[in-house]
Amino acid sequence: MDEAESKSAEVIARNIDLLENAVDFALTKMDDALFEAVQEVMNRKKIELRWEGAFGSNFEDAQWVAPSEWRAQDEEVDGSYHLSCYLGLEGDATTNVAYFIGGNERFAYIGIGSDTLKKKRMYKALAITLADDLKLLVERGFMFDEKAFEFKIPIRVGCDAMAKGFADEDLTAALAPIGAAIDLISQNLDVFKRIKEAVQRETEGLSP
Repeated sequence: MDEAESKSAEVIARNIDLLENAVDFALTKMDDALFEAVQEVMNRKKIELRWEGAFGSNFEDAQWVAPSEWRAQDEEVDGSYHLSCYLGLEGDATTNVAYFIGGNERFAYIGIGSDTLKKKRMYKALAITLADDLKLLVERGFMFDEKAFEFKIPIRVGCDAMAKGFADEDLTAALAPIGAAIDLISQNLDVFKRIKEAVQRETEGLSP
């Protein structure tokens, strides 16, 4: 260890009980409160937009919403969707709070992906077919991952907003970027309609 690391190690060693308790608290009560707030924000949008969706009981479960028009033919709600919006966490972090506050290598996001695209060779073909629409969405603030054929809208909650939310025991205002991301998707439904139809054509053309 260099000098700076040695000093950090000394501080950590002297405060190890505090650090252990803080991490445990963040992984339990803070995580539960954050999940409930995320669920509330996404559920409000689901009701407002008259979409379908499910939220599970913790961050390990899928949190998703989608217009009924994106559901695959003959599928029930919570079945397969040509496209759906979901909450994702990217990078490495010890606590879920860290994902939402964000950093250079970690962030929470609202993603748009497909349950029905089963073969990766389809991704490149769709990216070529939909090149103009994909370019338009990127210009409007979406990230696009061609290798996974997924769109992402990063969700970044500032430290001050997150801290205030916990202090006020109401995180919904801090998590407004989730609602804004879903609104952005809703505002571009005409573009996603074309993407959904292209995905549908690809999947319905598959051999059984």
